[in-house]
Amino acid sequence: MKINELAAVIFSMFIVKFLYDAPIDAVFILPIFFIGFYLLFKLSPTYDYSSLFSTSLFVLILAFFFFSRPTFTIGILILMVVFLFYNYPIFLFKKGFKCYAENDFKGALRYYDKALAFYKKVKPISINVLNEPIYMSLFFNKGEALFTIGNYEGALNYFNKALNIHNDNGDVWNNKGLTLEMLNRDDEAVMAYDNAINYDSDNDLYYCNKGTVLKKLNRNDESLDCFNKALKINPENKNALKAKKELN
Repeated sequence: MKINELAAVIFSMFIVKFLYDAPIDAVFILPIFFIGFYLLFKLSPTYDYSSLFSTSLFVLILAFFFFSRPTFTIGILILMVVFLFYNYPIFLFKKGFKCYAENDFKGALRYYDKALAFYKKVKPISINVLNEPIYMSLFFNKGEALFTIGNYEGALNYFNKALNIHNDNGDVWNNKGLTLEMLNRDDEAVMAYDNAINYDSDNDLYYCNKGTVLKKLNRNDESLDCFNKALKINPENKNALKAKKELN
């Protein structure tokens, strides 16, 4: 159980007790129901939706049923609408990710586009929406889907958008490098791989990809060095072993 979730329960209990003068014995029944709710989320694929807000919402709903306070009704309905409103693009993102995993790349793009369109509509409402990890993930995953169907210019555009939010993600830099290679922009690809390695120097894939593009550029000594570094991290990297053998 996360500390912020437990704090939400305790805070909500005090709110119920002191603002609505609820019986203290009834108030302390709430954590029992919360634990059941927590376990349900823990076993559910949507567990990552759990947050301080959703936990507080659940506790308030329980309080309504326990204490039958009509004054809760409007507040609870508003909170439910806000909760669903906030999580709607996350549901779309999950559906898109599922489509991608099932090789339905066009279906994935449809869901990613719907989620992004939704975020554009709520942008004036939340000034922090562009900083949400889910927004960066949407750009990244849409870039991956576009790359898979061969739309490399589109993929590059979305990888750049993802990096504009968080430029310290090695996977995004690596995918940008792969995309630049497909666009025959090999020198730029090398720089992208350098950035990927800078943020995650223990990933043999990044060294291997950099070595591959350096090999294409006939920078064989640098290429061999990259493959050696990849093999130092993962001695069983088949691509690095094969490329090193070819260079020798």
